[in-house]
Amino acid sequence: MKEKLDTAFEHNKLRRFVVLDRLLRNDNGLTLAEMLTDPKMPELISKRTLQNDLKDFEESFKARFAQNLYKGKERLWRYEDTSFSIFQQINNDVQVIQDAIANLNTFKGIPQYDYLRFFLIGLKSGFSDTPTAMSFDFNEEYNNQYLSGVDGTGNLELALNAITRKYPLKVVYKPFNSEKFTDNLHPYHLRQYNNRWFLFGYSENRGCLVNYALDRMVSMAYLNKEYRPCDIDFQNYFDEIVGVTNYENKAVQKLLLRVTKTRIDYLRTKPLHWSQKELKNKETDDHVFLELSLKPNKELEMLLLSYGPDIEVLEPADYRHLLENLVKTMYRKYEV
Repeated sequence: MKEKLDTAFEHNKLRRFVVLDRLLRNDNGLTLAEMLTDPKMPELISKRTLQNDLKDFEESFKARFAQNLYKGKERLWRYEDTSFSIFQQINNDVQVIQDAIANLNTFKGIPQYDYLRFFLIGLKSGFSDTPTAMSFDFNEEYNNQYLSGVDGTGNLELALNAITRKYPLKVVYKPFNSEKFTDNLHPYHLRQYNNRWFLFGYSENRGCLVNYALDRMVSMAYLNKEYRPCDIDFQNYFDEIVGVTNYENKAVQKLLLRVTKTRIDYLRTKPLHWSQKELKNKETDDHVFLELSLKPNKELEMLLLSYGPDIEVLEPADYRHLLENLVKTMYRKYEV
């Protein structure tokens, strides 16, 4: 069985096989030309490639096709049993994967194990590119508070399956400070940050890329409509930010920070951002100076303020002024 998977499930065939498997369950059958031009076919292929795929289905997955079905002189292709699926034929391998997933469930909420667990879930669904569908912002204080909450992993696994199989979703979302609303979302990526999961996708309501926190999802369901593809490289999408908010119309800025020496060792082991760089020529007896190159966002504000007086933003002036006003507002709230 492993040899069959190795030959049939090459990366460039995976999505095509999923589409063909669906087309071959059409009750009326389809011609080769109709299958080649199906709008969900992920790539342009030749008639010879399609014929080879059908041969793979027969030889590797024991698919049996209906005989004597024609439209004029053209043969119509469909499974003899339209409830058949090639993915049913990898039960032995799936059972191994399911056992591994069950064992990894013991470690829910630990990012490196979640990453492997959801990779296996994607593999079970017939996809080998699951790692590009999700990412983790590692946090040593990460726990399973969310994953064991009301939504559990149900929405997470549903969202991952929608991403890998390219299914749009109908979501009902309840922000913290406003009424719930419904949106048609074309899901692209899952991101874990600060104990929460965020689903990135194209919002039909807003006409742009959005991210929705999974713990604010009232409901999620597959939507029967055409999927809008994505050209965003999520492997690099988060490089210029802290957290999940990426203002695409904003430029990367250089921030100069003054950090007390009582806190610098912690920041050396847990940098604020991967671009963090120490400016040795500016160091004093009491302070170390850091430079960051990133896009300021709300998450960065909260992160910097969480260090209290141990971190001071020196440049740029407008960002320093923004944080200064936030600190003054906090001071007024605590002033007696």
